Amino acid sequence: MTGKPLMVAVTLSVVLLIAPSGLSATTVNLNKARDLVDKGQCPSAIPLLEEILSASPDSQEAQYLMGVCHLRMDDLKAADGYFQGIFSREGGADEAIADQVGNAFEDHIISHLGGGQVEMATEAFELLMKYRPSTKDRVSKSCVDRGEAYLQQGQDREAAYLFRFAASYSEALKDRICDILFVKAKAATGEESLKLVLASVRYGNKYQDETTRMVLRLANSIEDPSIRESYLGQALDFIEREVLFNASVDYFTSSWGPPQRITLVEPGRWIGVEKAKEKERIFYLAEQSLLTRQNGTRVVLEPAFLTARPFTGSETRTDKGYVTEIWFSVDENPVTVAFWVKD
Repeated sequence: MTGKPLMVAVTLSVVLLIAPSGLSATTVNLNKARDLVDKGQCPSAIPLLEEILSASPDSQEAQYLMGVCHLRMDDLKAADGYFQGIFSREGGADEAIADQVGNAFEDHIISHLGGGQVEMATEAFELLMKYRPSTKDRVSKSCVDRGEAYLQQGQDREAAYLFRFAASYSEALKDRICDILFVKAKAATGEESLKLVLASVRYGNKYQDETTRMVLRLANSIEDPSIRESYLGQALDFIEREVLFNASVDYFTSSWGPPQRITLVEPGRWIGVEKAKEKERIFYLAEQSLLTRQNGTRVVLEPAFLTARPFTGSETRTDKGYVTEIWFSVDENPVTVAFWVKD
């Protein structure tokens, strides 16, 4: 008498383990697979999903989860196959599933950009555009948002990857990126500020005048000439040469007073400085070098490109005195030279 009730209880418990709440085995496996994917355990989820798709090939959620698993494992070709099954079906993809696909790609793209894997992120983005072109602006904006967060955390390199990526797909975001970097540059100091302000001009010239003054002030405070000139050279990629030239002259004028100027209308011939005669010390511009004549011999003075520097011992005589500092641009036609002399 006591044995039967016990057997019934055991049998009921077994039934509950097999199909809780009356769910089918497919639904149970789908729930398990979803939980594993949420936990990042994609290799464990794949066998369950394969079993589901074997029994129900049209299951959009199983196709979605399989696509996500392969996306996270960086197998975009396999992921593409599963997502195609969702978006190519008659009647289109379920909108909720389609949104989840967009979210999965967005997370994948931002994660890879933050790690510097730009090529992989770009490939994933272009695959997403095949399915959800309407998400282009949203994903680009998310990249800027994450980049701004990285910047606030001092992760400038990670921010740079995200900003460049977003700007390459959305012109409208360039102004915002420029604003973010410029504000951060003004709050920073020294070389960090210089890097940020140079980064800001990649995305627009709305602050060009102030940016140029900051670049000159910060770069010329760097003692190492190779580092200083490297930064100033970068500025030329984004700041108009004439703006930079005039700002540079203004910058040095504030320290040394008004400069003397000459224009080399014909860069291939000797040009006198002010009233200097050919028998005196005069300038000559040849390619990237500034030459002077000393005792009838040509002497090469290294160009002070975008910065002024002393030419110690050059004894370049003009009617104003000896040239001690010079700044000139070699790419303009005619070439303009601004120089400072010592009495």
